[in-house]
Amino acid sequence: MMLRRFAVGLGLGAGLTGCSTSPTADAPKGPSVLGGAAPLFAEVFARPGEPLAIPFAVTGDWPASAAPGVSGTEGTLDGTWLRLEARPAADRAWLGAGPTWSAAALDEERGAREGDLAVFVFAAPAEGERELDAAGWPLALRDAPGSGWPIGPGFGVGGARWASAEPAGSPFDAWRWSIARRARGASEPAPAADAVGLLARQVSARWRAALERVAAVDAPLAERLTRSLGRSVVFEGLAIPAWSAAPERLARLERVLADPKSAALDLRLAAEAWLADEPRGAAWVIDDGGAHRPALFGLANFTERAATASLSGDGNVEMTLLEPLSVQVAALRLARGERAQRVTALVGEDRFDLDLTAAAVPLSPPGLRMGPLTPEWTMPVWLREQAPALDPLWVGAALLQPATGRTGWEVYVECRGVEAAGDWVRVVVGGVDVALGAVRIGADGTVSGEGSCSGARGEVRVETGRWTALVRLPLEALGSELVELGVERVDARGVRSTWPRALGPWGGGGGRGTGGRLAGGGGEGRAGGGGGRGGG
Repeated sequence: MMLRRFAVGLGLGAGLTGCSTSPTADAPKGPSVLGGAAPLFAEVFARPGEPLAIPFAVTGDWPASAAPGVSGTEGTLDGTWLRLEARPAADRAWLGAGPTWSAAALDEERGAREGDLAVFVFAAPAEGERELDAAGWPLALRDAPGSGWPIGPGFGVGGARWASAEPAGSPFDAWRWSIARRARGASEPAPAADAVGLLARQVSARWRAALERVAAVDAPLAERLTRSLGRSVVFEGLAIPAWSAAPERLARLERVLADPKSAALDLRLAAEAWLADEPRGAAWVIDDGGAHRPALFGLANFTERAATASLSGDGNVEMTLLEPLSVQVAALRLARGERAQRVTALVGEDRFDLDLTAAAVPLSPPGLRMGPLTPEWTMPVWLREQAPALDPLWVGAALLQPATGRTGWEVYVECRGVEAAGDWVRVVVGGVDVALGAVRIGADGTVSGEGSCSGARGEVRVETGRWTALVRLPLEALGSELVELGVERVDARGVRSTWPRALGPWGGGGGRGTGGRLAGGGGEGRAGGGGGRGGG
């Protein structure tokens, strides 16, 4: 049907909207449906007279002057139709690159077109009204649930501050931030009164009502489920959102919990199935290590109980205890000599096999390829709900090569991008803790060096869909015979990517988090994989 095609086309599944309810096949069909709009919700929650926002999928073109109606027992309700607009938002990168939403008045000439997402804002009718006609679809009107969540304050993450600010304009996942704030014992901000804020309030009310149904059956189960839906973990005093963002999982859960006809056993089974499928831990490489320092690893415990964790490789074993809902950095010293090594990490009962680049490799023509640069971690990738992927329109890489016709080294950079304004790459020479120097190359043509790279010069070219640079490094730029390298890029969208390890939003910056090693000062040499600080 029209709504299904719309939802799939724009990715507006339950994971985004916070609901899986859609018009059913036996809903009334008439001109107002086939050429109008269909509500995304089968029921809404409100108190009499309070402002209310209902989201609709536009299923046919119509002018602003002939918008579909929403009516009750006393006739058509007065209200305003707005069009919801989505745009990419860099501050949502950790959550999985979802959009920021805003509402705009319908253009008189354009009106609404099939495929749009619209919202109808109006005042809830008087007490006693139980069903509305929403553009030909039945829409149940329920009493608003309480304003709280079935959890106690201060669980797990206490007063930790967020690793990144809560993104604005995200009505379809604002409820999860609300749960997370409650778990931290933080106060709830005043709800926005605009259409997006009203929509966020409606989605939150739907989930409050759903969780209240579970609490009526099993209060402790409802509390564990609620904490899981708004889970955060703590790393060095920072609270990091770590809730499942898999839309299929959320849709299955919401489908049962939001149905007022669901039996108590169905509610219990749905909640328990969600909790059983939750990730319990994670492990990843932060820094591959070097000749004089151990490799570093990240270990995360997503459960509400302390968990033992261990790292084993090259005959060495390190163990640690992870507090509930926490992230730690652990070190393991490895011998150097082979190209790659595997380290086994255990977090509780979960095993993670982690591969490291452990030794220098020959640097031969055309040089040391540093890339492709990997975008920083997202929550779905971190939780292993989504495979990491590179966007071919924004991929970038660098190449360290002997300088043409002379001694020394030069760096070639190539970055793709829909636009180049504000795009830059930074190549860092030196270790994780202390850098010898760095050179920053901008798509605007600027080349600036610092430390051992002071005096670097080069040329930048901008072409359609990409930009390139060739930068000559000073003779002394690489220092000793064994040096580490790292590359960081922030593109025109504000997205950060690095080599050779991806970083998290809590990680180190400036490209010092990743590196490679090489020996030699030109022509001949060796280079190898490196490390990172705070991701990967």
